[in-house]
Amino acid sequence: KSWQYMSNHPKSSPIVLMILVAAVSIRRKTKHRAKVREIFDIVKEEAYDRLAHCDGSGGYAALHLRDDVGHAMYSSNVRERLFMYNYVWPRVIVEVRADNRVRKFRKAADGKQLEHWDLNTNSKRGWQLRKTPNKTPGKHVEVTSSAKRDP
Repeated sequence: KSWQYMSNHPKSSPIVLMILVAAVSIRRKTKHRAKVREIFDIVKEEAYDRLAHCDGSGGYAALHLRDDVGHAMYSSNVRERLFMYNYVWPRVIVEVRADNRVRKFRKAADGKQLEHWDLNTNSKRGWQLRKTPNKTPGKHVEVTSSAKRDP
């Protein structure tokens, strides 16, 4: 049917084709951005949880934190984990680098200079107190307004 349209309307068919390709491209980008926005808050909260539970002042290597969060969220789905690494994690990096509660420093580990992040002590305590009692690392629990919390 499309071939018939192209043969009957040779002048307008390239324009129609370009419009369809543009529509498909815009739709694909919109879905991609929506997925990144959906996952971003979950990944950022998981990263801050791990920073808050990090003992000592040595901090957490950013790459190791990325790997730990990725494996905790997508232990068996490599495709989703790579999507998180490539598209969501760079946004988390920007957010953490702009956060004054996080101390950023470079540290040598196995001959490599890695960026380390360490959450401020007061922020660690506050972050741990803010979390709900049923929150466990690696698990994502949604608390709705209708759900009752224990004091």
